[in-house]
Amino acid sequence: MTIREFLTRRVAVYGLVALGAWAGAALSMTLTEQPWPYAFFVIVLGVVFIAFYRLKCPSCRTALGIVTFQLVSFGKSRSGRVDYCPFCGVSLDQPYEMPK
Repeated sequence: MTIREFLTRRVAVYGLVALGAWAGAALSMTLTEQPWPYAFFVIVLGVVFIAFYRLKCPSCRTALGIVTFQLVSFGKSRSGRVDYCPFCGVSLDQPYEMPK
């Protein structure tokens, strides 16, 4: 598994959680007239977006922030494909070793 594949899997999990939170909150809002589903929706999506923002480079442990969206979700940045961590320079296509 490469670092890019690791980050892609993390983003996919966060995306599924966000989609589930959105669907659950939308369903709750249609089934009840209580205000709590709105708060639930905002809180869960906020946590998911913070998790996206705080996704860290496995090599230097620096938060990748918006770079994560560019390199994984869209596959490209404005200047082309992102192939390395902008902070430590490690290639995203090098093998990723799971921490022990």
